[in-house]
Amino acid sequence: MKQFIKAVLFLLLTLSAGKLCAQIQGQPYIDSLLKELPRQKRDTNQLSLLNDLAFAYYEVDKNDSGVRYAQQELDMANELSYKKGVANASNVLGAIHLAEFDFAKATAYFSTALKIFQESGDKTKISSVTLNMGNVYAYQANFPKALEYYIKALKLADETGDRNSAAFIVGNMGGIYLEMKDYNKALENLLNALKRFNDLGKGYEDDAARVTMNIGVLYQRLDDLKNAQGYNIKALKMAEDLGVRD
Repeated sequence: MKQFIKAVLFLLLTLSAGKLCAQIQGQPYIDSLLKELPRQKRDTNQLSLLNDLAFAYYEVDKNDSGVRYAQQELDMANELSYKKGVANASNVLGAIHLAEFDFAKATAYFSTALKIFQESGDKTKISSVTLNMGNVYAYQANFPKALEYYIKALKLADETGDRNSAAFIVGNMGGIYLEMKDYNKALENLLNALKRFNDLGKGYEDDAARVTMNIGVLYQRLDDLKNAQGYNIKALKMAEDLGVRD
């Protein structure tokens, strides 16, 4: 089960330009946020910084720190009666608890975020959190329920032109169909996801590599060793280019 999760699931948070920096810069980015935090007044700007910090720590697998800053954000957002802040903090807390396989807490936090975003009508964030809810069920191998959420999320992502979210959703759907042994739908979705990630370009090479690996797994299960070898070699080359050695 852990191998499946590592291979095919993409946990998508509501990303901002700042949060994308966290993936690239790591600790230097975190240090810059910590330096800026005390300079901000206790308002929505500080809430945004707390959210960026929580996500940045989550990205570098420091979940205790991530929880601390997300909880600070949640407490402050409640004090300020700022629902968007409550939703953003809840989304990060859901992601952190999902990474720790605490499905009950992940579901509770994602449900809170989803309700608030639905009330505001923010389709982009509704799509993002709906995807995250699907991931909760996928991690528990409840694949039909996961697909139910993914299909809803994909519809919203396509409606809003959110190409980033759509690529992750389609990739997840391909992985789910692969586990369900529906190989025709798996191949259709994985090839679709690979094209989407390639079209997105720089910053999505690791995601394209994971999808390429899954296509190789699919062909291996079909005993199509020629195609399996071809995609496995491509995935290995992509991983080497990214500096991945294991």
